[in-house]
Amino acid sequence: TIPPCPHQTIVSLYHEMLPELPKVTDWTTERQALLRARWVDKAERQNIEWWKGYFESVRKSAFLMGQTDPAPGRKLFRADLEWLVRKQNMVKVLEEKYTDTGEGSGRLW
Repeated sequence: TIPPCPHQTIVSLYHEMLPELPKVTDWTTERQALLRARWVDKAERQNIEWWKGYFESVRKSAFLMGQTDPAPGRKLFRADLEWLVRKQNMVKVLEEKYTDTGEGSGRLW
């Protein structure tokens, strides 16, 4: 049995661990569906400790944290919770595509 997704707990954890990133001000049904889908995708994600590790890996990326200069003609990028829970983006974060060289966040799976 899959436990219900603790949306508010995860949103609060995101705000607590990544206060530099954009705040969630409207937790729409679409955003709820994205988070719920990531929650049910894999059993290990049905644990708040897993989400803490995920947010820690985000913190290790200057790009995701909005700490890198954008390419000419582009605006500064900062990840937000909606971006982080989209399947294709989560895969990239988990594959360490945004982890700064030398940091090594470790695998979450």
